[in-house]
Amino acid sequence: SSGSEDLAETESREEGRQVIDRAEYIRPSSLGPTEICNGRPLMEARTVRLVPAILLLSRPAADQGTMGHAVVAQTLALTYQQPGGWTMPDDSLTQMAAAMARLEPWTRDAVRRCVAYAVALVDQCVQVEFEVTIQIEMHLSGAGVGIARGGTADLVLLCRMPGDSRIALVIVADWKLGWLDQGEAADHLQLGTYATMAFDKHQPEQGVTVHLAQGRRQEFSSAHYQPAQIERLRPRILDIVRAAKSDAPALNPTIEACRYCRALTHCRAVRERIMHAAEERALFGDEVADRIKLAEDAALAKRFVEEVKALQKQWQDEAQASKGAA
Repeated sequence: SSGSEDLAETESREEGRQVIDRAEYIRPSSLGPTEICNGRPLMEARTVRLVPAILLLSRPAADQGTMGHAVVAQTLALTYQQPGGWTMPDDSLTQMAAAMARLEPWTRDAVRRCVAYAVALVDQCVQVEFEVTIQIEMHLSGAGVGIARGGTADLVLLCRMPGDSRIALVIVADWKLGWLDQGEAADHLQLGTYATMAFDKHQPEQGVTVHLAQGRRQEFSSAHYQPAQIERLRPRILDIVRAAKSDAPALNPTIEACRYCRALTHCRAVRERIMHAAEERALFGDEVADRIKLAEDAALAKRFVEEVKALQKQWQDEAQASKGAA
């Protein structure tokens, strides 16, 4: 595609023979978008190198999500990982009152729901007489799926039968605190990747159960991966990673691939799609497919404009700071 050729030419022109390191942007959370747009990790790495201000953009919703995740993690740590033993989660939330006050109301509610869901998962394991090791924000190696940076699971429960050192079952939970519909756990590639990574690390006889907790949307789902299912998923993950690491990975701008991409404002393929949509707008038909395409193009254009405005504001703030320091 023209986008792929442009990317390869730019890399050659600006970096010479040096390969741009895109490993930082090949991660479990971005595999879904990367499967759609193989060039996303390389474009992100290149854009951040050329435009460092991209990393400083103010994204209030994302900031709320980051803070909310931290509050969930700290609350669970207070509940389950203190020297004196387990404590009541309500008491832990009370201790987190100052941090909770910095969250907007919807995020606070989402945090409480995710904490309650985590407590329910632990209680279920105890009720079936598992001995449970509770790991919070646990790093998982990505060596078995080609992801150099690995990934961090929000909650990992290691379940053993009494008196047995071997791990029988691994439970992985991931918190989603935004409004965006993340679908079902069974179809969630990030969670499938976590399941594969957790299986590689612990080799649980009964496999891995994953939970997708969408706290703000009040939607919770789970899926179980037997060892054979994990081995069927592994080639898909490896194919995505290999495509992303190729010399000239294809660019395929869609709202699903571009919504959170750091390269959005500097991606020629995105601009071409938006301009093409504007040119042919008058030619759109009235079929369902035409309406869907128009809606997708409009959503992509809206995100592009939002990101451009955020970048312009960052540049203005930097300019004002420079004047003030002069």
